[in-house]
Amino acid sequence: MKRAKSRNRKFLAADPTAQDRNSSLDEATGHVRNTEEISEKRKKKGKCPKCGLVKTHKKGVFGLGWTKDTREGEVYKGICLRCNTLYQAKLTLGEAVGTDDRGSILGTMQM
Repeated sequence: MKRAKSRNRKFLAADPTAQDRNSSLDEATGHVRNTEEISEKRKKKGKCPKCGLVKTHKKGVFGLGWTKDTREGEVYKGICLRCNTLYQAKLTLGEAVGTDDRGSILGTMQM
């Protein structure tokens, strides 16, 4: 008897980015990837190593190297703002944190 394919498989096959995010199985080799391998693969693509949803880096001139990207509300100097707050990103980069940044993190913690 032939088994019917699950809907989830159809969804994953249709959207390759969803397959990258949700699957730790490399279907070509049958190898199950660990967390480090998944984050390394995302870094090589220029995406956030935590979520894999946001593109944090762009290819440099002539495709050599990577440059940090900045987009309002998404990425701040190569750090994903879906996974980190602006306050955390500035602390990670060693930048001065203004009172506005501190207020935003305190406001979210009180809620």
